Parts: sequence; C-alpha cells; structure tokens
Amino acid sequence: MTGGGPHGTTRVLVQYIYETGFKYYKMGYSAAMSYILFLIILLVSVLQYTLLGRRENT
Repeated sequence: MTGGGPHGTTRVLVQYIYETGFKYYKMGYSAAMSYILFLIILLVSVLQYTLLGRRENT
C-alpha cells in the first residue's frame, strides 16, 4: 500500500524477509531471518502458554 513508507519505516519484518529472499535473491539470509523469527515466536508462545496455564490452574 505505502511501499514501506519513507526508508521502509512501516515495513513489517515478514515483508522484509520476503523482499530479501525474492527481490534481492539472498535466499540464505532470508532463510536465516525466517528461522530466527520462528524461534522468537515459539519462545513467546511457550512463555505465554506456561504463564497463562499456571494462572488458570490456581
């Protein structure tokens, strides 16, 4: 929509990963960023699940 705004200020991380891999042909770098993003999402999900699970059981 906005093309990322001035200097990509409104571009989200997933869009940046996509453009890095398919627009600039840096597939390895894009894959590494995707893997790190997956680990961050997994960590946040596990923390949320454990903390909310403890709160519901008490």
